[in-house]
Amino acid sequence: MRLRLSTKIAALIVAMVATSAVSSLLAMLSVWQITGEEERLVHEILPAIHAAEDLEIALLDQKGLTASFMVEGGDRRWLHELRMKKGDFDEALGQVRRSVLTAEGEAILRKIEAAYRGYCEERDRTVALYEAGEAEKARARRQDHLVPRFYETHALCKDLREASRRHAEAGEANVHRVMRRAAWTLGLAAGTAILLGGLLLWLFFFRILLPLRRMVADAASQAGEGLGGAAGPGRDEPAAVGIYLRTLMSDVTDARSVLDQSRRRLQIAEKLAAVGKLAASVAHEIRNPLTAIRMWLFSIQQSVGKDEQMGRKLAIVFQEITRLDDIIRSFLEFSRPPAIKLGAHDVGALVANTLDLFSQRAQQSGVRLLGPASDGLPPVLADPEQLKQVLVNLLSNAADATPRGGEIRVTTSCEPDPKGRRMVVVRVCDTGPGMPEEVRQRIFEPFHSTKDTGTGLGLCIAAAIMARHEGRLILESAAPGGTSFAVWIPAVREGPETIR
Repeated sequence: MRLRLSTKIAALIVAMVATSAVSSLLAMLSVWQITGEEERLVHEILPAIHAAEDLEIALLDQKGLTASFMVEGGDRRWLHELRMKKGDFDEALGQVRRSVLTAEGEAILRKIEAAYRGYCEERDRTVALYEAGEAEKARARRQDHLVPRFYETHALCKDLREASRRHAEAGEANVHRVMRRAAWTLGLAAGTAILLGGLLLWLFFFRILLPLRRMVADAASQAGEGLGGAAGPGRDEPAAVGIYLRTLMSDVTDARSVLDQSRRRLQIAEKLAAVGKLAASVAHEIRNPLTAIRMWLFSIQQSVGKDEQMGRKLAIVFQEITRLDDIIRSFLEFSRPPAIKLGAHDVGALVANTLDLFSQRAQQSGVRLLGPASDGLPPVLADPEQLKQVLVNLLSNAADATPRGGEIRVTTSCEPDPKGRRMVVVRVCDTGPGMPEEVRQRIFEPFHSTKDTGTGLGLCIAAAIMARHEGRLILESAAPGGTSFAVWIPAVREGPETIR
């Protein structure tokens, strides 16, 4: 199975980390062993050597005291000195016992204790013979028995000292062995890390950096001069690739947005074409009978006279016929919109006239209608009747969505559009419940309506009217606190289009 590049790099990094971790653990273990061995040398072996040396010195101090006692005619001061030296030997012997010895050292210590007891017994016999007046026998016993006992004990003390030294040398050799093993281990780990680092460096250069440079060169050749300064030689490869990728993503996003808008327009155009054919063929066939029905109903109403019950029923029929006529008129406007008659108009006056026309409807709905202060706005290039139709449609929808006691606020302003053109923006904001996301996405589609009696053509026709004006109708906000529509109307050109 062929491994991916990311898997190889990850495996090398894991191996390097593992090698470093293992080598660090081994180094710590070696340091711990060396420290332990050195502490054992200091606290166990060296005290044993010093105790063995003190034992040998204390024995040597006793060597000539018996001879001095006999040479000076039995001076007991030498015996007193001898007892003191014997105490030193016993103390040194106790120190040796308290020291940590090897099995060899413990065996030698037992021999020293036995030999020293024999030496002390032989010395006591020699001193007793001398004090009994047998000086010659005492000298002969000293020479024949006491001196050999001394040398035997002294030799054992030397053996104990040498055994302790060998023990120390063995500990030192163990420390050196641990140090050599640690050095070999660390050297092997360093070599492995260097090898893995070399492999990682090779992968980075030949499998990442060089292909990345080729990618940057290809992207630069495709991008042209537009990004030459932004991703030039002064930047490293990842930064340059990031710039080109962001540019590519921006281009893809723009292309996707344009494609999505084109698809929606195509769908709407297909619906428009179907509706246009249907409306053109059906509208006149329906409208003529409706006119006749309305005339006969008027005649019947005149003949009925003052029959209130029949009058209410006829009024309901008149309302329904009027609603059908409005629907047919919407279909006709949708299929064959009237020709646009552009001219320079005062947008403040247009908005004020529209609000005057709509004020009665606002009172019936129980909402407050707040108009703008439109002083200082430039004239707009628009068809006043069609622009009023757009505003009335927005105001009617706002009145339907706003609960009683709410308000509809209309504001105007002068703003530049994304292309820098000077535009007059009329915003219609209500305090209704807003609209859900799925409704927002389809708000300008034909035949999409949230009203039970709506045709779903009002906003679609309004958007088409603003498109013919080279303006826009935008849903700016549909939050739960209310809905806001913005009508962007081109201002009359007076010099540069952009607002200074």
